[in-house]
Amino acid sequence: MASWPQVGVPVGLLLPTGMVKLMSRVTGSSFDTWGWRVPFLASVVAVGLYVRLRVLESPALRSTRTRCHRNN
Repeated sequence: MASWPQVGVPVGLLLPTGMVKLMSRVTGSSFDTWGWRVPFLASVVAVGLYVRLRVLESPALRSTRTRCHRNN
């Protein structure tokens, strides 16, 4: 378990490299025009979903939001 943080950097380097290699094979010469957008948008969606579903709001934000809703 203690070694999991050490795995993050290599995985973070290998995943995008693999995606770029895959997309450059799939799109061929048009990778420069539109093929690079697919892994870019996939990463934006993946990170956005992760943040939205897994990262909790801070207690200060929750209390502020609750107070604002009570005043309205």
